[in-house]
Amino acid sequence: LEPNPCPLPAGWIPYTIQVGDTLTTLAEATLSTVAALITANCLANPDDIRAGEIIQLPMMPGPVPTQSG
Repeated sequence: LEPNPCPLPAGWIPYTIQVGDTLTTLAEATLSTVAALITANCLANPDDIRAGEIIQLPMMPGPVPTQSG
């Protein structure tokens, strides 16, 4: 295995992308930002994430808050 060229923030954990996940929903669910996820994971194309891929997140995603009236 080659070393990860990305400077992984301390305490981040591996997460396997699930069907339907997007960087936006993962950022919201982990109280992070899309930009932080892109930087930490060295994503060349943030629109091209696939179920089964493993990325690093600051915490396990909780339920995404829903818009309630």
